[in-house]
Amino acid sequence: LIQTKDGGFFTAARAGANDGMVNGSPHGGNDIWLLKLDADLNIEWQNLIGGSGFDAGGRGVSELEDGGYIINGVTRSSDGDVHGNDFPHVPNQDDIWVVRIDSLGNILWDIALGGDNFEQDSKIFANEDGTFTVFGSTRSPNNGDVEGKHYTYHYPHNINDDIWMVHLSENGELLDQRCFGNASPTALRRGVIKKTDSHYLIAGSAYARQAIPDEPELPTDGEVYSGYTSTSRDIWFFEIVDCENFQPETPANIEGEDSICIANTTESTYI
Repeated sequence: LIQTKDGGFFTAARAGANDGMVNGSPHGGNDIWLLKLDADLNIEWQNLIGGSGFDAGGRGVSELEDGGYIINGVTRSSDGDVHGNDFPHVPNQDDIWVVRIDSLGNILWDIALGGDNFEQDSKIFANEDGTFTVFGSTRSPNNGDVEGKHYTYHYPHNINDDIWMVHLSENGELLDQRCFGNASPTALRRGVIKKTDSHYLIAGSAYARQAIPDEPELPTDGEVYSGYTSTSRDIWFFEIVDCENFQPETPANIEGEDSICIANTTESTYI
């Protein structure tokens, strides 16, 4: 739920029936329920979007400069309003579903993101250049839209997750993506703070290393660093930056009399 610029509120939730306060055209068992309220919590407009499978709003909702919204939910559909599901015949696999709507809830574009396993939504951010950065998690073993997934094991019904970051164009095209994790499960709920378009702080959870009975020695590569082996989840806090787009500020000129420092006017050094 977010407060909108006009003082009202907007949310992308889930509705399983078209009755009570829900007024729309259902697509399947569960749809995303787009709901715009005024400042006094009266319904201004609403809409149901989705396909014939399970669809649900999620943790990522942002208001855009044009008065529309970008939302980040989940879908098991490959029909109706849903486009981009790469494995429509695999049962019960959730994709992250990103939908851009106008100020009245009409869909401008959408894209389902993921592979043949389970993806979970988290935050979504609009960038100054019109692109979008999506955060979530993935279990898919490097197929579909997922590349760079860390080691995957099956014990006995569990497959490890990686934290997943996706970069979309202003028209919903996949530009880039990145997996963060190691050989054990990592997870992300709501813990993402954006400092700039190229700079994020992330708080998820991870095993520093997990011993698996009857499994060969797990690889140690990955991005979860710890000095010990953890048998339960720890908080995993890390900071990421896109070095191609991120440039530190130029240091200010030295003021006052020089003592042991001498100003160099021809170059600056960054560490």
